[in-house]
Amino acid sequence: MRAHWPIVVSIPRVPPSGNQIVKGRMHFHAYKDLRRTWEMELAGQVTEVQRRRLRGAASEGAMLVEIAVTRARELEDDNLVSGCKPVRDACANVGFVMSDGAVDATFRYSQAKKPGRGFTLITFRPRPA
Repeated sequence: MRAHWPIVVSIPRVPPSGNQIVKGRMHFHAYKDLRRTWEMELAGQVTEVQRRRLRGAASEGAMLVEIAVTRARELEDDNLVSGCKPVRDACANVGFVMSDGAVDATFRYSQAKKPGRGFTLITFRPRPA
């Protein structure tokens, strides 16, 4: 079963800075729309086989999710993590993790600076025991 892992999803967008979300600059409905956009893009980037594999693995045990953001400028680590909250919510809402809590998923974050349009790579695998 491990031969089918990891599953890597590439999304042609970047999450906002945590400051945009946390400091009240983003209205609740705008956040909800952002989360829905991530949900649709996540669900649209995986095949049906991958979708079943992710949901099955999530129901059997905890998942390890790595979120790698590439953008024109780097963020401070706390802003990167809090800005990825809509991505975490989307992973849970589409069923790729049972919840975005520490019991059901471990999230790791990284970022790279690269000129041009940003993108996000999300890597899923079962969490080692």
